[in-house]
Amino acid sequence: MTRIYIVGTVGSGKSTFAHRLSMQYSIPHFELDKVVYDGNRKRTENERDQLFNELLLQKDWVIEDVGRPCFQTGLKQADKVIYLNISPRTLKQRIIKRWLKQKCGLEKADYAPTLAMLKQMLEWCQKDIDKREMFIEQLKSHSDQFIRLNEQELKNFTL
Repeated sequence: MTRIYIVGTVGSGKSTFAHRLSMQYSIPHFELDKVVYDGNRKRTENERDQLFNELLLQKDWVIEDVGRPCFQTGLKQADKVIYLNISPRTLKQRIIKRWLKQKCGLEKADYAPTLAMLKQMLEWCQKDIDKREMFIEQLKSHSDQFIRLNEQELKNFTL
């Protein structure tokens, strides 16, 4: 049984890393944004919780999220909790680069790539950066197998 919960802010590379681990170890990968949202529609709490609990019943999984409180159960059930500790500069560069690609139609977007959305993502990112150390301490309390990876460690990481 392999259960990995990846946590990081917007632009940290959660989806890319989760996909890599999923392919490398033949484990299903789940983005919790897709549990919260059905396209542009936000699911009800009951729908969200039911879908999330169904994911947790699977033997193996790689889950990635920004660390929403409603998904704490997953953190507790994970064999490993991995926090992507990416530098603020890199995070902001990635957010802007992704937004530009989406705005030009070079990358698919699950939302309208408006200036308001770019501003919102940069604000979420800064909020996460400001609370990073406190958040990491909370994550550590959920798992004996807590791993904190920076950009370089992320490139070379294996289970």
